[in-house]
Amino acid sequence: MRKYLLRSRRRNSDKIQTATGSLQEAMEELLMWSKTQMSAFNIQIKPVEVLPIMTETLDSVQLNVEASHTEIEIIFQPTLVNTDEYFLRTILRNLLQNAIKSAGRNGKVSMG
Repeated sequence: MRKYLLRSRRRNSDKIQTATGSLQEAMEELLMWSKTQMSAFNIQIKPVEVLPIMTETLDSVQLNVEASHTEIEIIFQPTLVNTDEYFLRTILRNLLQNAIKSAGRNGKVSMG
């Protein structure tokens, strides 16, 4: 019984840590959006690797994926794009969150 409680606590702790990271990223995005509205944001276009950002984005919505029992398939090839990294993160997170919602319970989302 004690081992189960420790595993349960560890799992809950991991979920809280993931949710905290997701909240922090959402707050950063909100700050970035507010700066763009005040014309105080400088876009920095540079080569950005998509796959690591997609993987981080998937990690940030992991609780949503688990709650909806959605299967996620990543079929990205290593790709460099010229973009602003923060805008790319925001776009990918929004697309992924919308896809998870649209897929419904036990759905499947392919990212590529």
